[in-house]
Amino acid sequence: MEIDWNTPKFHNISKSKSEKSEKKSEKIEKELENHVEEKNNPKMSKLWEDFKHSNDPHESLEICSQIMLLDPSDFRLDLNMAWIYVGLQQYQHADKFFKTAIKKEKDISFSALNDYSEFLIENKRPAESLKCCEEIFKKDPDNIRAQYVISRIYFETNDFPEALESVERVLERQKDHLPALFTKSMLLNELERYPEALQVIEDALKIDENDVDILSAKFQILYITEEWSKSLMCINTILEIDENNIAALNGKGAIIIRLSDSTDDDYEEALNCFKKVLSMDEHNYFALYNKCIALFDSGEQRQAIKFCAEAFRDTGEEDFKKLHKELKQSLIEAQENYGVLKKQKRNKIILVTICIIVVGIFASFAGMAIYQTTVEGQSFRGTGSIKILSVIALPLLIAAVIGLRKVIKSHREQEEHLGYVPKDIPDI
Repeated sequence: MEIDWNTPKFHNISKSKSEKSEKKSEKIEKELENHVEEKNNPKMSKLWEDFKHSNDPHESLEICSQIMLLDPSDFRLDLNMAWIYVGLQQYQHADKFFKTAIKKEKDISFSALNDYSEFLIENKRPAESLKCCEEIFKKDPDNIRAQYVISRIYFETNDFPEALESVERVLERQKDHLPALFTKSMLLNELERYPEALQVIEDALKIDENDVDILSAKFQILYITEEWSKSLMCINTILEIDENNIAALNGKGAIIIRLSDSTDDDYEEALNCFKKVLSMDEHNYFALYNKCIALFDSGEQRQAIKFCAEAFRDTGEEDFKKLHKELKQSLIEAQENYGVLKKQKRNKIILVTICIIVVGIFASFAGMAIYQTTVEGQSFRGTGSIKILSVIALPLLIAAVIGLRKVIKSHREQEEHLGYVPKDIPDI
């Protein structure tokens, strides 16, 4: 069965939660460090040092709250709190602090409004994000961050031509804007303009050859264009940088099966990729879906169907219900093929057995003739054709026995491949 690479859609394959959390932490640290330097407050400096060495987001929230008590008017602290809550996936709290930061911001940098627009688009609220951008454009028509968010809004609403036009405006003013280049490559991919998409990616990699997002875009486009080996090389580069990259692990599992000779070792390596993904994200759609298929094709049909049923119960995704039905139907067809194979095997065995019996009669006749001529000295009586058959009877008998063994062995291998599976698997 075919590995499904088209689900989820290319532009909806999200980064892992750990990647997002790490990037937000870097943003928080930078903002808070700038804040401390400006205030030059010893107590703040101590809190900042504690913050830098804290690996616990809840502890970070507490430290940031203490700094806010020292200077409650600075909107950047509210932004820090908001992004920490984003990392904790507590979006209602994050929303509250973003709005508070917007109210406190007094200058025209629009940091809070820009951050909030990005937060909204990441949380699939494009209409609200668009309002934030429009508010920014009223006072700053050339705001690059807002323009980039606009391109993402069009992207999320599947208006790819408008999104492409918007991202081009960003690149006209900042040609090395990596997020914009990444988005442009995805847009060109959605528009099936693959050579252009790959060229954009190559331009982006000249700026940063180790950018995982750009490399991920590259391997996925190479996969779509069936450049399997090149795609796998790109994936291996990603995994050298980030061994837990979910998109790369999913892609590697799919490509291994594509390139494999369908041996047990190949399937085992692919399944290990999917298992690793599920250890980090137990509801990852791609890994769940393709693990079912890989199990089925590797001969673990009943285990594949059981796993598919569990995936449906855990996620509620209708695709798993559909896949379960398809796998079950494949098993029923395999069972019917098994029955046909058994019938063919029986008929061939009967036919070859008859041949052996007939040849055996001639072999006996030939043996009798040899005995008469060599032992008793009698002359052998019979037609010329019978004499000839008598002479070749023994080689024919040997050939028939060998043929029977090969027929039995061939059918046994086919039976093992099809497997016998009773029709007792319930629907879901």
